Amino acid sequence: MSIAVIIIFVVLFASMGIRTVNRQIIQASTSIENDANPPALSIITSPSNNFMFSINIFGVDLNNKTFQLFDVSLLQTYYGPGYSLINQTAVPLVKCTDQHFAFDSSIAGTLNNFQMDRGLCPPIGYQLAVGGKATSNSSSFLNVLITRCKSASNPACANDIVFGMV
Repeated sequence: MSIAVIIIFVVLFASMGIRTVNRQIIQASTSIENDANPPALSIITSPSNNFMFSINIFGVDLNNKTFQLFDVSLLQTYYGPGYSLINQTAVPLVKCTDQHFAFDSSIAGTLNNFQMDRGLCPPIGYQLAVGGKATSNSSSFLNVLITRCKSASNPACANDIVFGMV
């Protein structure tokens, strides 16, 4: 009996050994490619493209032209090889309206809750270019520049006394 058990045991191990040797080797590998020049995107700000954004500062009406605290600029910046500045263009900003965000009917409440009408948006249909990265041969970024309004150059700007209270 013990010899029969040993023979069955050896046969099972032998068959498992043969199956192991005859198996196909399966390998899997993953790789991450870091594209030196990723593609650029041309984005058009419009409800039909479902793309729009607003620049807001909570508690500040950026559209008030009689009493300004900040100057807000949106710059389209193009860089060449070695992160050298090629061109910088100011993107016009206008008062945000319901038409800017007409692609979603549920956003009307959001416009009121976040006081989007006090913010600035790019014009509807404006084309923006974004793409590349700092090490690309060329790249394009959007820069938002918010600076304190200077009363010496703009009479609508708040004076130093107001900024001292803020």
